[in-house]
Amino acid sequence: MKAASTETLPTRRLHQSDAARLQQSLVRLGLNTILFVCGLCAWVFKLKGDGSVEGGLLPYSPLQVLIPLLGIAAVPWLLIWYGGRLPHLLVRRPSSVWLGLGIVLIVLGTAVHLRGGGAKDAALFIMRWLLPVGFLLFFAVTRTQRVSPLALLLGLAGGAVLSAVSVEAYRSLGISLPVSTPMAGRYGGYLSHPNQYGILCSTTAGIIIFFYHSRHRWLRAGALLLPPVYLLCLFQNLSKTNIVLFFLSLFLCSLAVSLKNPRKLLATFALAAGLTLFLALTIGLAFNSLRDVSPKAAKVLEDAFFNPAEAKSVDSREVIWETAIRHIKEHPFVGLGPGKSPDALGIDHAHNVLLQLYLDAGLTGFIGICFVILAVFWRNAELLWAEITAREEIDDVRMLRLVSGISMIIYLLANAMSDCFSTATMPAFMFFAALAFAAEPPPAASPARRGGGRLHRRAADAPPPAAEA
Repeated sequence: MKAASTETLPTRRLHQSDAARLQQSLVRLGLNTILFVCGLCAWVFKLKGDGSVEGGLLPYSPLQVLIPLLGIAAVPWLLIWYGGRLPHLLVRRPSSVWLGLGIVLIVLGTAVHLRGGGAKDAALFIMRWLLPVGFLLFFAVTRTQRVSPLALLLGLAGGAVLSAVSVEAYRSLGISLPVSTPMAGRYGGYLSHPNQYGILCSTTAGIIIFFYHSRHRWLRAGALLLPPVYLLCLFQNLSKTNIVLFFLSLFLCSLAVSLKNPRKLLATFALAAGLTLFLALTIGLAFNSLRDVSPKAAKVLEDAFFNPAEAKSVDSREVIWETAIRHIKEHPFVGLGPGKSPDALGIDHAHNVLLQLYLDAGLTGFIGICFVILAVFWRNAELLWAEITAREEIDDVRMLRLVSGISMIIYLLANAMSDCFSTATMPAFMFFAALAFAAEPPPAASPARRGGGRLHRRAADAPPPAAEA
């Protein structure tokens, strides 16, 4: 005769609950790790095996492979989790409609170039503009599991430290690391060009303000360590535009998160005035020191600050813009197509995002990028209005959205003069777009109410996990 089981029903349910909690913890650990790696890899476009701009150990960026895979894997996860229907991924606002419509128009404008010799470049261009969609799908998965985006921000901060240390090890100590070769005293880190390095510095500067105002003490301590790292990165890439945008980003983010706190608001203006005075007093000494280290870099900065009309970069941009406009007039509807800029302009891009999108995707792509720009500014207006009208004190979630919205504006301003949404810097845009446009995570609900799936029905009898702080 078989002995009766001594395990009671409550005991079995307790064991099932413990197993469910362990499984959920492992899933969250994995998602946090992926988010951290994504932030870290934003600073690594291609590993330069021989130190040159063209050669590299990897033919593609890690994120060029990772993000599409994450997006594809996220679709069945979301379908199962929501019982056969995709959740609402974006906030229910007009800005989200404009953003989605803009990306669709850019893709459609590029699709006409899928025939002929430029088919490969057109396909890669379409994939680049689908990267934000892929990351948004994965980001939605992390929110269903109540995963904080903090790991992504820590990865972005870690990438800045990695870049600064690597370039200094290469530049000062002569250690052979796969960083891009210097250009007139400028370094590109693990990216193809110093301007791309500078765009990441200025676009991600807002996380310094987020860390500084966070309720976590260890984040506030980290905020004090990041400014020297970022200033070192800016010195390494010497991007004139992004040096200005870096400080503009810090000021705008500080202003946004201090709107309803008069004391913080006054401190923000005092800090801005102090930094302006400090820069004005030390800029002469800095130029003298820079002339000894890198005379060419000193000349570039001197032209940028004191003789902007005579700067070589400004003159060259005017020539490039005139050439781009001439080609647009010759192909007013479909443009030249992706990958044709080097032959048409003699340079990889037109140093202006509007002109470059017109060249790549024609009139449809030009309208699309205008919609994307409109969506970014519209979303910022929505976030600012929501903060002004909110009664309660700002929390980390709302503050992160404000900072992300402003970071997207900084990215747009940086691309107005350089890079033009290249694959190397697209991660900076898509990360902050997901943080600013993504819908709020779904409320904690029992698996039975979510419907769909045998796993949900099995877990329905288990007690709900403890609420998170």
